[in-house]
Amino acid sequence: MAAPTTYRLQELLLRPGDRLVLLTDGLQERGAAAVDLPSVIHDTRALHPEKPFKP
Repeated sequence: MAAPTTYRLQELLLRPGDRLVLLTDGLQERGAAAVDLPSVIHDTRALHPEKPFKP
């Protein structure tokens, strides 16, 4: 069992056009180390948020 973890509460104002990127353990489990995340964010900046990115 993992040791108790303290989390910090943070509020963030997002406006239309802003993007929130969550780096989760699922990315690490999928072997996402080979993904150039800054490039993906840049290359998909014009996509509608409901359109999935297809590399």
